[in-house]
Amino acid sequence: MSGVKRRWLLGGALGCLGAGVLGYGGSVAACSLHERRTALIWPLLDVLGDVHAPERIGRAWRDVETDAEIEAALLARGDLAGAALIAEPLRRRTRLGELIRTDFAKGDTVVADRWVVTRLEARLSAAWIST
Repeated sequence: MSGVKRRWLLGGALGCLGAGVLGYGGSVAACSLHERRTALIWPLLDVLGDVHAPERIGRAWRDVETDAEIEAALLARGDLAGAALIAEPLRRRTRLGELIRTDFAKGDTVVADRWVVTRLEARLSAAWIST
């Protein structure tokens, strides 16, 4: 009789341990994409102080591209990764301003909620909305 109780106790303990491991592993897998995006996006949000109506622009651009497309486009730009690694906020903001001016000069602009902005500004604003 006592052997059955020990088996139940051991089985219950292992079941709880297994459920905890599965829950933790699932949350780590789900958060890994968010952490990668956040590590790139948060340092770049310094430039949004220079963007007029970033919330309106971000919402309008999310109608054009999905979150996955926005993330892929931002991660594909090597110059953004370099800008995100600049530790000093003022230098990082200056570098982002240079990237935006370069995009304007190239004509890489879009209209988002009646604002003419670069794709970079639109995508950063949309990423800010979704973080």
